[in-house]
Amino acid sequence: MQQTYFMAFGPRMTFGAAVGVAVPAELTLLIASDHISEKTSISLRAAGIQYLDRSGNASIRFDDVLVDVRGRKRTSPPEPQQHRRATNPFSPRRAQVVSALLTWPRLAGATTREIARAAGVSVGQAHETMHMLTESGHLLQNAGTLHGLRELLENWTAAYPTGLGPRLALAAFRDTVGAPPTGDAANELWVSGESAVPQLIRPVTTTLYVGSLDPALPVANRWRADGPPNVFIRRKFWSVPDDNDDGHRVDGIRLAPWPLVYADLMSSGDARQREVAQEWRDRHVGPDQM
Repeated sequence: MQQTYFMAFGPRMTFGAAVGVAVPAELTLLIASDHISEKTSISLRAAGIQYLDRSGNASIRFDDVLVDVRGRKRTSPPEPQQHRRATNPFSPRRAQVVSALLTWPRLAGATTREIARAAGVSVGQAHETMHMLTESGHLLQNAGTLHGLRELLENWTAAYPTGLGPRLALAAFRDTVGAPPTGDAANELWVSGESAVPQLIRPVTTTLYVGSLDPALPVANRWRADGPPNVFIRRKFWSVPDDNDDGHRVDGIRLAPWPLVYADLMSSGDARQREVAQEWRDRHVGPDQM
């Protein structure tokens, strides 16, 4: 007797992560982990989800086969943290990868090369970030599924003002006209921050992403280099995957990836924008996606 399974591995597997795995219709899900807690195992058995862990706990059944092992503790304590090299999980390059995964979750099951292209990083940097996400339990190995999106988003956003955000800044100008950007260069713009959500707030600043700063852009829009800035130009690092639509626009300008809009709102230092950011986040990540 034999059974073919679709295995999903996560170092810290939870019941919520298990039920979120997309399983091919013809296969049976098998959850694997370093250790599955007693609470999680009870929920998995109640839901009919089979599992096993390195400690020897298991619940497997097919045909006349039944394996039911419970209550085994970790075989060895977790590796002391001081023996590991301190690593920033949201360094600018890694943050670009996380941003791409949050924007296009299906990339979690794509090739490393596809992820690297979408995030604007090297294949090695993409691979390293995916490994770190697996270690943290946010990526289910072999399942191509992100877990804990809301937590991942909040941690990524918290690191943005001192990490990725400053690396993206290109220029700042003073706009005294208040009209949407115009000119040939406007076709290569992506809008973010409060200007990306005029249906939620009356914007007083403009945040724009560009592949490179065209000198004609500030000239065409009569932006000034003196005085308090209210137009912020940032570097576009991402590439939209081939099977995704980038057609969402505000005043004819394409919308930046939604996590960047959220991060720019949250890092603005403006209470109005931070309040709007919560609503924007809830439109994209529900409270159940913890």
